[in-house]
Amino acid sequence: MHFFWPNEPLSWLRFTCLETFIDLNPDWKVILWRRKNVGAAPQWCSDEHKTPRPADLEDWRPNIKNLSLECREVPDDWQWYQQSINTTPLTNVHFKDMWNWTLLKNGEGFVADMDIIWLRSIPEFDTDANTFITVFNGAPLAGYVPVTMMGSTKPNQPPFCDALDRAIAGYNPEHYESCGAPCFNKELLHDHKWYNLGHIVYPIVTKYGAMHGVYKMIHFDMSSDITNEVGLHWYGGHEQSRWFENHINGYNDIKRLRGENREHENTITRLLTKHYELKKG
Repeated sequence: MHFFWPNEPLSWLRFTCLETFIDLNPDWKVILWRRKNVGAAPQWCSDEHKTPRPADLEDWRPNIKNLSLECREVPDDWQWYQQSINTTPLTNVHFKDMWNWTLLKNGEGFVADMDIIWLRSIPEFDTDANTFITVFNGAPLAGYVPVTMMGSTKPNQPPFCDALDRAIAGYNPEHYESCGAPCFNKELLHDHKWYNLGHIVYPIVTKYGAMHGVYKMIHFDMSSDITNEVGLHWYGGHEQSRWFENHINGYNDIKRLRGENREHENTITRLLTKHYELKKG
């Protein structure tokens, strides 16, 4: 499993993405990729990732050494970055999207976002029987496939080659999703062998729109509705989920917030409390 985090402070909530995945999938090799340079400031007009991080937010990067994972830096000779885009630096979002498509094109395994709370182990699967593409995500959104987690066990699979080509050709620093989910052509799934390993709850996929879905997750406890899903994608780009991320630096904060204000007895706090109670036995 490949994760990516840029050269910036890591919140506790994103640290728990790594921790919960490793706890639940001890046999998986986990690699955390990092970039050397600092990403460019967002230029897009939409609101994703616009909420700033507090200056006193605790940086959990030093705690990564306590996790069973391997840290690597994205190599300097990443060819598309120098030859195809011909611009520097990229925003962290576009950098991450491009790197993930590269890993998938090379058949390096799975990639996943860092704004997920993992709830159950990934089911076993037979790579020999499914030689093309494996997809693990939430429900289709706005006509394309969410790329919360995707996998490729063999190199040069056409859906991922096509996605990387589209990301390079369509790169636009003023468009948040220019290198992301819209680059994956779901029509290619009809022509290639693939299967879905499970389901990740994707809160912005609601008939009421993004605001309503994240609002419900942050302000209400919907954990009892999450029964068989493998993870919750809490959508870290949203203003409200970003605010919540900025206000918790560990389980003591969760206990305090749950004690002071029922508003914080929400989906995230309940699921994480349950995980750590099970972990402690």
